[in-house]
Amino acid sequence: MKYLGQLSALLKSATSGRFKDVKLECKHFFSGAAIYANGRICMSLTTVGFRSKTSGRIAKRFGERARAKPLRYFPKAPVKKDYVILRRRC
Repeated sequence: MKYLGQLSALLKSATSGRFKDVKLECKHFFSGAAIYANGRICMSLTTVGFRSKTSGRIAKRFGERARAKPLRYFPKAPVKKDYVILRRRC
């Protein structure tokens, strides 16, 4: 429930109704919450962190320039190339 509330608040404050042609929904997702755009998942907030879906090329560049890392659910699991985990500022 904690993640669903946090992600719902983020979605509301970040979009402010600007995406009228895209149906955005926030739902439970395993141990966290996810944002769906027209029925397809595009972001999630779980114990792993906040992840965003993008192209593999953009994800690589984003990771090089920002506080981001590739998504990997388990230590030896393959990297999900189209996702990045955004790190929190300390």
